[in-house]
Amino acid sequence: MGAGCCAGYPGHLIFCFRPVATNAPDASATQPKASSASTRVDGRSVCHSIYRERVLYTGSCLCGGIQFRIDAELAPIKACHCEQCRKAQGTPFATNTPVALEAFELIRGAELLTAFESSPGKHRVFCRQCGSPVYSQRNTLPGILRVRVGLIDGALAIDAVAHCYTAYKANWWPIRDTLPKHPEACTPANPAKPIDHADKPSPSSSA
Repeated sequence: MGAGCCAGYPGHLIFCFRPVATNAPDASATQPKASSASTRVDGRSVCHSIYRERVLYTGSCLCGGIQFRIDAELAPIKACHCEQCRKAQGTPFATNTPVALEAFELIRGAELLTAFESSPGKHRVFCRQCGSPVYSQRNTLPGILRVRVGLIDGALAIDAVAHCYTAYKANWWPIRDTLPKHPEACTPANPAKPIDHADKPSPSSSA
């Protein structure tokens, strides 16, 4: 993990965020400058590092208690139809974009973040005040957060590129667009090309 992040320990998920610096960026901020502190969220360490960088996107939960920034271009959106995502969102699918941990900057609301381990090593993080799902994170991919795109403000410079886990989609929600449809997981290198995992179904192993 980068500067200002806490080290993990077996069996626990570590959340690392970067709250907003109060002073504006200047010429001396060409390299990240950080100071760090840690608190506890839901029994887990939360690391705070203060960086000064260019902000591209902002977002928040429904109640506004959790606010964040993303200091990176967004990756294309994938719609996940697995059973866990449908139940976690209360919708026919979840829309996710992977964000590097170092690009995710928490402005406020660390005390509202709550994590639920929906499957071994897979944590879904939500606001304990309004219930908004914020992101998910896997122990096997500690440097990536899968942010729920609906929380990001304004118009986005990206599009949806694929439907994933369509073998487990809600039967009451037809998919009528022309995006590629993957019965299981999307191919990491080429989301437009479906892969076949029919011999090993995993309806609840998605984002």
